[in-house]
Amino acid sequence: MNDDKPKGVLRIVGSKPDVSHDPPPPIARKPMRSNSELEPLAKQVAANVPLLNKFRATIGCEDQARMRDMIDEVRNYARSIDPALTHAEGATIALLLSNIDDSGSPLAEGCRKMNERLESMWREINREFFGDELKPLAEIAFAETSGSGGIGAHGKFFDKSRCIAIDEKFKFDEEAIRGGSAEETNKVELAYRVLMHEMVHQALFERGAEKPGGHGEMFLAEAQRISKQMGEEPPTPENVVRWPLHLIGAS
Repeated sequence: MNDDKPKGVLRIVGSKPDVSHDPPPPIARKPMRSNSELEPLAKQVAANVPLLNKFRATIGCEDQARMRDMIDEVRNYARSIDPALTHAEGATIALLLSNIDDSGSPLAEGCRKMNERLESMWREINREFFGDELKPLAEIAFAETSGSGGIGAHGKFFDKSRCIAIDEKFKFDEEAIRGGSAEETNKVELAYRVLMHEMVHQALFERGAEKPGGHGEMFLAEAQRISKQMGEEPPTPENVVRWPLHLIGAS
């Protein structure tokens, strides 16, 4: 009996046609626009003054979630102008905004006229608490920083234009002070304290701090140092944002 099995190749014919294993065609994507191409759009976004002021007040803070939300807000506004804006290009718009000179902002415009008493306060604070370390500012004046056209703050240090703006609600009347007005005299104390707060931001900027506009460990350390020198209770991480107004109940 012959046990040899037939030899050959067994082919199974399937019902489906041959499947092509060629790679799919590449998806056509537009190249990301360069900074110079996006700059005109960034300037259009910067024309939205409340958004720009809010951006400048937020971008240096320690709250990463708040910063991400702010960048998303900028991106969405830019996309309302240019619907073709990509997610990555939106981040570039935020970067370009941070580099736009603040000298043309309404808050900086309020610093065009130096207030003599504020300038005198600045010199005193610089001498007493910073050992004359700080460089002279271009301007110090009152401007709207907390109202509808402001950034929700008592004051603001502008690093590029070297200006400190203090909210107009602290603006005092010199004649009323000479007349003995307790209310106007109290505003002088409030303005002094706001100026002190902004001068810490100035000091951090001039020392090369990574986030001079924030209220993190470096700001807290300076605020605590000055408070001890003044004989006042040092601020905590929870209330340092309002230092040194938090001690006198100013809102």
